[in-house]
Amino acid sequence: DGPVAMPAGDLCQTRTPPTPLVRLRRSIRAFLVSRLAPPSDGLALALVLGDRSRLDPRLREQFARCGTSHLLAISGLHVGVVALAVGTMAQAVGSRIRFVRVRVSPWMLGLACGLLAAGVYGALTGWSVSTRRAAIMAAFLASALALRRRIHPLQVCAAAWCGLLIGDPA
Repeated sequence: DGPVAMPAGDLCQTRTPPTPLVRLRRSIRAFLVSRLAPPSDGLALALVLGDRSRLDPRLREQFARCGTSHLLAISGLHVGVVALAVGTMAQAVGSRIRFVRVRVSPWMLGLACGLLAAGVYGALTGWSVSTRRAAIMAAFLASALALRRRIHPLQVCAAAWCGLLIGDPA
């Protein structure tokens, strides 16, 4: 699957096929929209993918009046929930499969899968600043746990700050 040439008058433009993450995002979006009626579909899209395009303006206003509109933005809470859920499931499955249990610690498997899930979810939702910060913090925390090192929360915050500055100094 390489770029596809598309004629456009005298010029030839190329259109790159969507990446697997874009296809996954579209599939999740289509699934939610097809299974839920408005305004629930818009709320689900905002909470799961950070896509507010179908969010009912009245519902958005209600969230703002209640002081809970931050829940509609993908943040560290969302990344943490995804990482914890996937990591816990991977650890549970890994502890029950002898083949896996003999080769790798189920705890380490859960840690790795949770971290991978945090990265995939961050990419799936568009890597907002809060998502990047949460993913960097999760990576440093997971590294410290894997190395059995004590780490102060301020060190994790400083590492996230430095990671954000290195990635986007502007």
